[in-house]
Amino acid sequence: MTPTELRHLLAHMSLSQCRAADWIGVDERTMRRWCAEEGTPQHRRMPEPAARLLRLLAAQMGVVPQETPDE
Repeated sequence: MTPTELRHLLAHMSLSQCRAADWIGVDERTMRRWCAEEGTPQHRRMPEPAARLLRLLAAQMGVVPQETPDE
């Protein structure tokens, strides 16, 4: 999941980075790193299991995010 996709999903879920981090059991700093733009020193790639968990939570909430715009 790209940082842009992650930020869009969190917005559709009405979740802050802090709250989302709590829901999936990671530190808030970790979530901020996953949301940071690629190419910045802060960015870290989100592991696929964490991305799957977040998508599953979104589906349970009935959230189906729209396609993210091309950058």
